[in-house]
Amino acid sequence: MYVQTKCKQGIIERVQDEYTLIGKDLFKRETDMNMFVGMKVTLEDGRVGAIESSFGKSGKFKATFREGGLRDASGKIFLRILTTMTDIVDCVDVHLDVLITRYEEVYLRP
Repeated sequence: MYVQTKCKQGIIERVQDEYTLIGKDLFKRETDMNMFVGMKVTLEDGRVGAIESSFGKSGKFKATFREGGLRDASGKIFLRILTTMTDIVDCVDVHLDVLITRYEEVYLRP
């Protein structure tokens, strides 16, 4: 298995209140935002918050920051994601072994 860190970058569209902002350009319009709700995001100045929900239908999102102080926030917002990749050949081999074993159990044994 291979683990890779991806860093997605978006921008702050506007500050909603001292604890909440609306971001964009981090996700595509068709992205299922439910997978990302609760994930940590980081501002350029190091403040850390979390994705709260999607906002509208164009890939925008709402993020909250417990420490507040967002009145002057602007610039970029970052989302770091760990992705895992497995060798597809190993995966196929494992599935074939399971299928063959199951076939033998069901059809070849009395």
